[in-house]
Amino acid sequence: MRPISRGGQYTLAQVPRMHQLRRVILAAVAAALPLVTGSCSGISDLVTPLTPARSLSGTWSTPFAVPMNLQSDYCNGSRQTVAKQNWTVTWIITEQAGTSNGVDIEMRMQKSAATAVVSCNGGASSYVPEPSPLFMQGTISGSRLQFYNLTTKAAFDGSLTTDNITGTFGLWDCLIYCAGEQSDPLKFILTRNK
Repeated sequence: MRPISRGGQYTLAQVPRMHQLRRVILAAVAAALPLVTGSCSGISDLVTPLTPARSLSGTWSTPFAVPMNLQSDYCNGSRQTVAKQNWTVTWIITEQAGTSNGVDIEMRMQKSAATAVVSCNGGASSYVPEPSPLFMQGTISGSRLQFYNLTTKAAFDGSLTTDNITGTFGLWDCLIYCAGEQSDPLKFILTRNK
């Protein structure tokens, strides 16, 4: 009987047989997998699945004021922060009908007075404020929440856990000149109200 390998190396004649054996094993596992998972199908009929959107539904709010950068290109033609403002934010999240990963978000903001950081002709007054409430639609994918509002150009990109949403909120819209708001990266934090 020949040894399978010599010094840890296989002969050229043995390599094709090893690949065939590996394929046979993988095919057997793949064929058996539906049989194994199908045997538990009766259990799933007894439980209503908790969809990502349903588990996110409720009222969320910022535990502390979120610093926002009010931005405009009015002063010098390029995007820059012209003022700073603190926002206290509440999101009311509901599951979108007919989808397990879509949510509707009503965003309410209370804003402090803006503090100018750039002095130019227009400065902080060159910024156009965002209306409150703001209505958006979002998508949940795993632990990620993203939304974009085509009308207001508001966007959020972040992550979520059971009781926390952390990410970056911003918008940038151009009419005669461009203006918008931007949170610092990952500083837009909301917690679930209990």
